[in-house]
Amino acid sequence: MDQKRKTWNENQKKLRHLLSPSGDCNAAIALFIDQHSALHSSQMSQIGFWSFSDEVLQGLEERYLRCVPPGSAHSILWVFWHLARIEDVTMNLLVAGLPQLFFDENWYKQLGCISHDTGNSLDPIQILSLSQGLDLNILFAYRLAVGLRTRSTVNNLKAEDLQRRVPSSRLE
Repeated sequence: MDQKRKTWNENQKKLRHLLSPSGDCNAAIALFIDQHSALHSSQMSQIGFWSFSDEVLQGLEERYLRCVPPGSAHSILWVFWHLARIEDVTMNLLVAGLPQLFFDENWYKQLGCISHDTGNSLDPIQILSLSQGLDLNILFAYRLAVGLRTRSTVNNLKAEDLQRRVPSSRLE
């Protein structure tokens, strides 16, 4: 995994350059899609592509996903939930100007979440409660839906979109 992480980090540097005003929009989008695939399950990319997500989850018992290890602030499950929430907010609200899937498709009801934001302000007891209460299948279905929407959004971006600032109304 160390070599894959090193390659991923190198590609992030390339992506930053490609996103600059002198960069190549099409190359940036293609590299973003590859990088995005590495963070989601291979089910999302549907190309049998290796992913960090698959590697983390491979052979891991559910109880380990839900526990918060001593000295840690979060469970693995909380991290997956948080990543889905952050991607849903940033890509839908900020980039595309669309409603979050969390609310638009009622994922918040299916997930039964105690938090409707990204969970940054949850205290340790709330993090453990969320980790214990989430339905794995629903969480991973939500994360898949978010990933697929992100890919669609990014594949429809144009060069001028990559340089556009997020309107302040979306930041509110």
